[in-house]
Amino acid sequence: METFVRETGDMVRVLEIKAEASDLETDVRLAVKKQQSVTVRRGFRPGHVPRKMIRRIHASEIEDIVVQDLVKEVFEDIVIRSDKHDVVGRPREISREYKLEEDLHVQIEFYVLPKIELKDFTEQVLEVPVAEVTGDLVQYLIKIRMAPHLPIRSLNTDEKIGEADLGMFDRITFEYENVDRKTGHVLIGAGDTKTKQYFDYATAVRMGPEHLEFGETFKGYSAGDEFVIEDDESNSGLVRTDSKESNLRVKILEAERYDWPEIDDEWAAKISDDSVNSPKELNGWAQKYLEDSCEKASRRMLEGLVQKRICELHPFSIPVEFLEEINSLEPGALQETPTGKQLADMMREQVRWNLLLPAIEERLNSTLPEESSASESANENAEQEGSSEKKILAELAEQFKIKQIPATEWQMMRIVAEENPVNKPTPTDGAD
Repeated sequence: METFVRETGDMVRVLEIKAEASDLETDVRLAVKKQQSVTVRRGFRPGHVPRKMIRRIHASEIEDIVVQDLVKEVFEDIVIRSDKHDVVGRPREISREYKLEEDLHVQIEFYVLPKIELKDFTEQVLEVPVAEVTGDLVQYLIKIRMAPHLPIRSLNTDEKIGEADLGMFDRITFEYENVDRKTGHVLIGAGDTKTKQYFDYATAVRMGPEHLEFGETFKGYSAGDEFVIEDDESNSGLVRTDSKESNLRVKILEAERYDWPEIDDEWAAKISDDSVNSPKELNGWAQKYLEDSCEKASRRMLEGLVQKRICELHPFSIPVEFLEEINSLEPGALQETPTGKQLADMMREQVRWNLLLPAIEERLNSTLPEESSASESANENAEQEGSSEKKILAELAEQFKIKQIPATEWQMMRIVAEENPVNKPTPTDGAD
């Protein structure tokens, strides 16, 4: 009998077993005996059906027993006990050539942990956005915290959605239908199957096209009209979904607006959660709030950039079949649709990071006595966030060269909007 293991990928190995029929006589005899013990046939006592009859009427079952028992034994001896392979997941049979009294050739595929040699990070440069708190951003924060407490009314016929500061948080109800086109401007990126949805102008246009894939070219029109993009009637009302080959046509059903009152002492307290009690103090509170948010956001961005760059530096392949197995998904679930492929990419990068972590921790532990005071400070910040992974990311960040770049206003508006949602729809929102 011949056995050997082939490497077919960074995480994939194939165990091949070849055996001549004469090598399998004992295996076949034991398999026949095992099948005989569970065979019931009229005219024979249970477990006493003649073995020749068993071989004739249960040949496929016997072949299965021979292969399964042989694979189990060989896999244990050649793979598990050898300590050469860090096996993960379950082995699976990918090919079989075997009939009773004939030679056998079986291939078993299994996954292993990849061999990881960490790259040097010290020459890597990361560009980290650092935000400046502007007056517009201060007013954006004040209004976004004010809006949930205000009544909302329908737009008048002479008003346009999103106009000036008055329309900063205009809300629209819209419906859409599929359009059989392959191209079109991106507006809302809606993928929901509801026929009506609420969508507020502020969380899209004010934050720029990078967020929610909503184009700056959106202009407001009267309720009931289709969207018109930069006066290009041929592209009127087109919305692109996740699939680039599918488009939607949108029609505004209703447009609503908040009326902004003058800010008095009561409003100042409500907007700031009782931190201040006068309009005069409100701007200072908002400035400090945003400075803290900017600092935390920069730290989060840095952590994300560190993780992303390290994964990019170690591009070992991770089979989609492995992702399906560890997530208990049906075979092919992550390969049959665009959404499945996107999910596979997300899973793959998280798995890559998880596989890299042990090697990263080992390297960090080996250099622990040489930590700088700056690194210790970063660790304290990370520990306050309550995560050992954040601590690791903070330590890793010290090994990169950091280049600060200005964050755009829309990036900060996005962060503010995520922390302070304007609309909190009820379960009935968006329903007909």
